Amino acid sequence: MSKNKRAIMLFFLGICALIIIFLLNIALGSVNIAPAEIFRCFFSPENVSAAHRSIIMNIRLPRTLAAIMGGACLSASGVLLQIFFGNPIVEPYILGISSGSTLFLAVVVCRKPVGVECEHERPAASAPRPSRRRRRGLSDGHSKANLLYISSPGRDA
Repeated sequence: MSKNKRAIMLFFLGICALIIIFLLNIALGSVNIAPAEIFRCFFSPENVSAAHRSIIMNIRLPRTLAAIMGGACLSASGVLLQIFFGNPIVEPYILGISSGSTLFLAVVVCRKPVGVECEHERPAASAPRPSRRRRRGLSDGHSKANLLYISSPGRDA
């Protein structure tokens, strides 16, 4: 078999595997949905139960599409790094991509969650007195810093 025919066959095999995994990702979960119901949800949504339509359209389809897009972007960035450096075993540490992603993780983890009030932001007259018991865990700033330190790639074990 020629090299070109083999590449075309592998491409179509990959597309078929992507479609099968796409359908399995939408069909399987805590609520199993039949493949026929998935196709009906896309082509005639009025014939599908509201619960299944909501699960497919609001939870599973966006999650699956985000995973596909994320994988495609990661593979494209890897190919671009290989082309840019002319090195087939290039890694993201060369340009500081890993350090930038660690910084982004630190910003996301350490930010204040939306809708959560801090004790100093409450009005004194209307707020109940805070309890003396303090919760421990990832809400504690030191725990977040320790988590980031432990998960950092350059840390010696």
